[in-house]
Amino acid sequence: MTPDMDPLFQYVVVFLVVLLVAYQIVAIRFSVARVERKVAHIAAFLRIDTSRAPPPSDRVKELARQPGGRIAAARAYSADTGLGIVESAAAVDDYLASQDE
Repeated sequence: MTPDMDPLFQYVVVFLVVLLVAYQIVAIRFSVARVERKVAHIAAFLRIDTSRAPPPSDRVKELARQPGGRIAAARAYSADTGLGIVESAAAVDDYLASQDE
């Protein structure tokens, strides 16, 4: 845009670009929701329990047992499973709690 353009025209152009981006975001969210529903149906058909996190690998277990290794274990678990860091930390905590029993 050049400096001699009408400011109202600039605002309209910016508004239209923002509107287009918002539309694209909504379309992507609907697509992701549709894919998630399909994956849930496939998992149910195959009787796969998706409510539980996968068990930690031997590497994650070793890191978790080291003093101060909880965070490193959560990062490794997150890298292994693709889960978020909060879910990974909870899985590592569950593993450590099961070892204390």
